[in-house]
Amino acid sequence: MKTISYFLSLLFAAGLLFSCGGSKATSGSDLDSSITNASIKLKKNPNNERQVGILEDAYKKATDRDLASIEYLKQQVNSDPSKWLDIYNIYDKMQIREIAVVPLLPLYVDGREAQFDIPNIDVEANEAKKKASNNLYNTATTLLNSGDKMKAREAYDLYDRLIEFDYDYLDALDKRAEAKIKGSTNVYVQMKNSTGGQLPSNFESDLLSIRQGVFTDPWVLYHTQRQSGINYDYDVLLDVTRLIVGQDQQQQRQYRDQQQVIVGYRDVKDNEGNTVRQPQYGTVYADVLETTQAKPIRIEGSAQYTDNRKNEVVATIPLEREEAWQNVYAQFRGDERALSQESIAKIQAGQQPFPTDDQLLDFGGKLLNQVVINLFEQNNSNLN
Repeated sequence: MKTISYFLSLLFAAGLLFSCGGSKATSGSDLDSSITNASIKLKKNPNNERQVGILEDAYKKATDRDLASIEYLKQQVNSDPSKWLDIYNIYDKMQIREIAVVPLLPLYVDGREAQFDIPNIDVEANEAKKKASNNLYNTATTLLNSGDKMKAREAYDLYDRLIEFDYDYLDALDKRAEAKIKGSTNVYVQMKNSTGGQLPSNFESDLLSIRQGVFTDPWVLYHTQRQSGINYDYDVLLDVTRLIVGQDQQQQRQYRDQQQVIVGYRDVKDNEGNTVRQPQYGTVYADVLETTQAKPIRIEGSAQYTDNRKNEVVATIPLEREEAWQNVYAQFRGDERALSQESIAKIQAGQQPFPTDDQLLDFGGKLLNQVVINLFEQNNSNLN
């Protein structure tokens, strides 16, 4: 009978939302927006009686609705403790509403003080928060301790929800980090130098510079240092086999720029017989000698994937990257006015000294890193 009476009270409260309110016209989902809009207007003009009436009506209906909803949900918490979060969210919404309205009081309408029955819900809200937090934490921890990767991901989401409204609850932050590791496909990445020579000191750190946030799949984590307590699903060996720096190269080509420019003026008569100066145009030329300086670097290797659960190499994928340092400059003969903006930029660039082999090699790790990042992104969906 209690359940039925609460259900009827909820229906009664819902009926209030749709009752006629004349000019107050607030019902259903419009209540909260009506309260917000009226509060904003009354903050600017507290004597706006129409808005006072709307706020008074909407606040009462919203409070009745929320209290009835809370009573109804409380009948379900024994069988479904997750309802405590719904209850807390309603209390939270009521407190936010109170914060918006209380600073405006007192308000007056039709020669009387508007009535705002503001229930004291602080104790109940804190209790609901504690129970919601406890339920989320316990549910998430049970999932986390199941040993199942997919359930660990569910646990992560629950810890995340908990932290959103109860940031310091027990060790939820640490548990969320643990759920991230246990719910992820963990990949250990290392480099091997098979070039037969010494690589630059920064090559390995540049190659293994892998930020987790760059990948589409948040549940594949790449580690470049082994950590105790983590079971690595895969190992990836980045084997660098060749690192070649090419010769200094120089190519030249000639082309001609031309422009129409003013070369003089002549006096002419306009339609009214007045003397005006009319510009005379001519074509000017400039011969441009363009020089392209280039020095290439090529890196080759492979990425070997080992499935540690099967102790088996499952894929070996070639890696290669070729880039070149380049500088384009120019010289010209002729009329400077003929030069295009592109030619001017080349002339201003000037000739540059070629980089040394060591300078190019220093960029090798960064160049190959981009290939590796793209490879990992493409193959994330194949890891499970």
